[in-house]
Amino acid sequence: MWQSESSSQTYAPSNNTVINYNDPYFLSSNDNSNAQLGQIIFNGNNYVNWNRSVMLALGTKNKTGFIDGTLLCPADDSPDLQKWIWNDYMVTSWILLSIDKSIAESFIFTPSARALWLEIKERYGHSNAPQLYEYHKTLMSIAQNNDYIVDYYNKLKKVWDHLQILEPFPDCTCGAITKCTCGLMKKIIEADQLSKLI
Repeated sequence: MWQSESSSQTYAPSNNTVINYNDPYFLSSNDNSNAQLGQIIFNGNNYVNWNRSVMLALGTKNKTGFIDGTLLCPADDSPDLQKWIWNDYMVTSWILLSIDKSIAESFIFTPSARALWLEIKERYGHSNAPQLYEYHKTLMSIAQNNDYIVDYYNKLKKVWDHLQILEPFPDCTCGAITKCTCGLMKKIIEADQLSKLI
């Protein structure tokens, strides 16, 4: 594939089809398997910050579907199969490059970007109880003292953001939330905001 002069399209040499940059299969000329993904290298102790950094980096490339399960592997007879495989290899390579080499080697045979993402989460993202305890303890000990209100808020926000990653809102996997008429999500968000205010 190569990028057109307008830099918003990529041409596939096999069939001269155009892939628009909004397409999750779009790869620019700067996208290669050795590209750095995000600013944080995962070292085994910084899962929350690394997770967020990778999500942001993949979001800018329109590739989060390869790790969050929304862009599944097409059927064997799909014309998109090879594009999906190529992109999945690329995302897998990016993630592996964002992990310290001593850790990355244990993930090298993971079959897909999604499987890799889930495996890392399983090993490092579920030690939530001790982390949650520490963050809640930190939250209770933060005081404004002589800080400006914005500095005080920033300290709180940093802890809230970590807690949100460790304790995210529950996901609806059955689709019922899209048909909900009682405003459940709004109530959950309001309860979370009240908790932060308190």
